[in-house]
Amino acid sequence: MIRLMFLAMIAVSLSACGLQRRDPIPPGADGGYSRAASMAAQGRYEEALPALRCAADQGQGYEVAQHQTALALFALADRGGAEAGAWRDEAMERLTLAANAGWGASQAELARRNLAAGEAEDAAYWAIIYRANARESSLGVNRLGADSEAAIRAAAGQAGMERARARAGEFFPRPQSVRPLAHGCANILGIGNQGARPPRQRQQQQVPPGGPRY
Repeated sequence: MIRLMFLAMIAVSLSACGLQRRDPIPPGADGGYSRAASMAAQGRYEEALPALRCAADQGQGYEVAQHQTALALFALADRGGAEAGAWRDEAMERLTLAANAGWGASQAELARRNLAAGEAEDAAYWAIIYRANARESSLGVNRLGADSEAAIRAAAGQAGMERARARAGEFFPRPQSVRPLAHGCANILGIGNQGARPPRQRQQQQVPPGGPRY
């Protein structure tokens, strides 16, 4: 009996060692995603990008991952190179997906980036939507700041602001859709062939038309 228990313990130990050698990235969404977020914080964007994309593509409830993926892509694009244009286009696409899903940080980021790009009316549109974000308001957060808001109003002008308000009045959150898993994502997220994990964060609610004016 003792010998059998001893052999069983050896087998478990060898199995664990074998798994560790085969899988250097911690399995599970928390392990893979947290590691990628840490890499991005260190400026290691290219290393972080595969896992960030994997998490972002899980759809509704992964707006934070979508936002962080967009910021990593913008950072890579800012470094220049042959892929800069493609990275910037993907970054705008992902940032817009998160903003349309109601993620306040993405809405504010789009307002700033559109202003910098000379798209004043689009900047005003996203600024108005952001300022109507119920969750951000409940937290007392203003990611735009008074200076950015004033710059957007000045750039858009009265007519541009009115058009932006009309567009923003038709806004409603659109949940992110699940995208097909890229190669390696199942291992990083620890989901096998079961499909997307359930949402990991609350969506932000928007104030309906007629809420706070900007």
